[in-house]
Amino acid sequence: MTILPHTASELIPRSQLRNLFAVDHMPIPGRIAYLGLMAISAMSLLFLMPNFLIYLATAQSMVQLNGVVMGIVGLLAAMFTMAAIALQIVLVLKLPERLAWVRNMLSLLVFATAIEAVLSDWMYPTVLHMGFRWDILISLIMVGMLWTSGARQWFGGDSRRMRLVA
Repeated sequence: MTILPHTASELIPRSQLRNLFAVDHMPIPGRIAYLGLMAISAMSLLFLMPNFLIYLATAQSMVQLNGVVMGIVGLLAAMFTMAAIALQIVLVLKLPERLAWVRNMLSLLVFATAIEAVLSDWMYPTVLHMGFRWDILISLIMVGMLWTSGARQWFGGDSRRMRLVA
């Protein structure tokens, strides 16, 4: 049974900075997915932040060229992408806590980001066009690893037994 968080404090990761890469208690697909998602999320944030800032700096000229509606759509798309990456980082940091709702929300978030990227490229091509988004493809593969049999058992397994192992 998936229990969703009821408060914002439940969304905050419990791990400390020094335990960020302590994933020995996770199954191998979970470890690979955790470390891969951490790396791709950090790289996406690193590469998309300048893109977002450039968009903000050139928003006025883009509005003059493409119209107000397209300028607002582009700004909303850029804001969604940055918010999605921030949420993805938070959810990835929650993965070692063995919560099934984190895996489900992470899956939905990556699929929503992929759909947004395809629609954004199709509806709003700009000078800032990024081309094929390898980060989304890698994220989809990593999230898929969270749904393998070993990872599924870990997320849905007996919590008393897993506490003794961890």
